[in-house]
Amino acid sequence: MGRTQVNLKRLAWEKSHVVEAQLLDGAGSLRLLITITGATISSVSSDNYFSQRGRMEIVNRYSLLRTHEDVDDVGWLQVKVLRGQRLTEENHKLDAFCVLEVGNTRLQTHTEYKTASPNWERSFVFDLRDVHTWLEVAIYDENRDRKSQSKCLGRLALRLLRIANGERRWFALRDKSLEARAPGLIELEMDLIYNPVRAAVRTLNPPEEKVMQPDPKFKLALVRRNVNRFVTIIDALIDFGNFVDSCWQWENPVRSSVAFLCYMTIAWNFELHMLPCTLIVLLLVNLAYRVTESHFQARHHHSSSSPSAFAADADSAAMMSSSAATGCGADDCNSVEFVDSTEEERYDGAGGGADKDEDAPTSWREKIKAAHGILVKVQQGLDLVASMCESVRHTFDWTEPWLSALALLILCLASVVLYIFPLRLLALAWGLNKFTKKILRPNAIDNNEVLDFLSRVPSDVDLAQTRELRLPAAVAAAGAAASAAGGSPSKKS
Repeated sequence: MGRTQVNLKRLAWEKSHVVEAQLLDGAGSLRLLITITGATISSVSSDNYFSQRGRMEIVNRYSLLRTHEDVDDVGWLQVKVLRGQRLTEENHKLDAFCVLEVGNTRLQTHTEYKTASPNWERSFVFDLRDVHTWLEVAIYDENRDRKSQSKCLGRLALRLLRIANGERRWFALRDKSLEARAPGLIELEMDLIYNPVRAAVRTLNPPEEKVMQPDPKFKLALVRRNVNRFVTIIDALIDFGNFVDSCWQWENPVRSSVAFLCYMTIAWNFELHMLPCTLIVLLLVNLAYRVTESHFQARHHHSSSSPSAFAADADSAAMMSSSAATGCGADDCNSVEFVDSTEEERYDGAGGGADKDEDAPTSWREKIKAAHGILVKVQQGLDLVASMCESVRHTFDWTEPWLSALALLILCLASVVLYIFPLRLLALAWGLNKFTKKILRPNAIDNNEVLDFLSRVPSDVDLAQTRELRLPAAVAAAGAAASAAGGSPSKKS
């Protein structure tokens, strides 16, 4: 029917690519998903990236003075996969290997055969295009007969900006869906180096879409979770509306008097450049609240908390500050209802049980497929709206400090620009850019910088999936003792 050729030399190794290949003689086109594997993986003992000289070269490569050289090259990440422990509760012998993914880049260790505590000792390097992607680590039990897929023993997801450079740490694994604890631990050592200016520019551009994504399926539990998230946001807006209405109704004369004076003062003196200033004040107030809350929790839990718990406590403090900013309760913000991965709905797949009935009319199967597609769109729409609202909240409560600091800087610049230039001139410049963008830059991607920024801010579900689980008491105590002695936690553990 047709044939085509693909030049593999133009494709990067260990990265998934979507290739649109045109068939010869105008016979149509093929959409191919291509990944070239087989990259050489260095062992930790022979690795020289962590040498002082090699690391200084990397730091110099991403220094601020060299920002203009390659804007797309945002950063560099090295991950040392050291070993795993207790990967199965029954202590069965496994053929375990580890897979690391950052965006569309996928690297894999060798297989350690017949052991529940594999010792990989391998080092991986990733060239980053976006520092807001996740490092996803998965451990599999290799299937030797190749008749079925390898079994996933556990997964781990880490936000890159939360990485502690040069620190060897144990991480507790989650299940395949990142929703519940799975048996097993993994020891990693990571180093992240990036250029903050390039990272800021990349943040205001569309994120890279992940190629290896499963087709969305309708699940009633997932819809229920998204509805609960959406209802929480609506309740916060209703509470705010009730507060404003109580001021208008003079239910509390003192509060209504203060609100009346504040409103009249703001309305009389309001200028357009004050609008970003209001958001700046909100950011600074939440920053002060977050610092105070984190300091109080650190003092309160100092005697009982393990080192692995502080990352979770930081997210919990951010959640608590968000409850003060939005009006949602601490329990509502801290707890995310996970979906039971075993709960498959009748509409799961393309038609569910209807496809198994060969006597069913074609029109009936098509109706079920159409209904399934509509339900999936409703499910995704609820998730999108809830995630965007949660991202706005987490921007102002400093859940991801780097992104909140970037928002603070952008708001300061916006306030200065609005103060200097008249609104008429800014509107002309904006319209000129929109109308001439396709003419001057035909290949430019039409995007919304605000939505691109919010897509990098984690939602409540993202925070729950990337929050570090508490380690077993023995491992946590050994790590704390090693840190106090100034040694490596891995040696003590």
